[in-house]
Amino acid sequence: MVHECSDCTFVADAGNLLTYFVPREKRDSAGNKPVFVGKFTMTDWAGHSGFYLFKCPDCGDVCVDYPHGYRDNGCLYIRCGRCRFEIILSPGKYKDIYRREQVVSPPTVLQELRGLWKARKQIKDLRRTAGEIEDKHGVKVLVSGEDIRNVSNPVGNVQAVGLFLLFVVTALIFIFLV
Repeated sequence: MVHECSDCTFVADAGNLLTYFVPREKRDSAGNKPVFVGKFTMTDWAGHSGFYLFKCPDCGDVCVDYPHGYRDNGCLYIRCGRCRFEIILSPGKYKDIYRREQVVSPPTVLQELRGLWKARKQIKDLRRTAGEIEDKHGVKVLVSGEDIRNVSNPVGNVQAVGLFLLFVVTALIFIFLV
């Protein structure tokens, strides 16, 4: 079965793609950052994919590959055809690839922090609302059998703060290294 459409070109394999469809000048100037070379399909493929030219940072070979998924918390990756070294395509650095391939990128560290902050605010609002209901109607509001307004677990709070600080430090390291 061969996929046919006006958006892509059929190639036998990645070696033929590199040899016959990527100009020599482009191959000679390949760097570590993947560069889009076109949409292609191969034998037994039901669709097509974008292919990217890059120079392997591990072995130095110039190759083409399409984004595979998923590594490192849902990130796409491309792989060297010679040494199999994988380049993780982090969504912050390679957002153009995610857009072009129409793949939903995993959340960034900043998006994760925003989500945590929003959840914290929602819990605070829930506690306030529960307190208003209790005061107005004289009933106890329980969530999973716990009094939502008076739940106090100092050990849990210390653990939560410790985990949050660990997350922030990890996020900062990730931001500066990637």
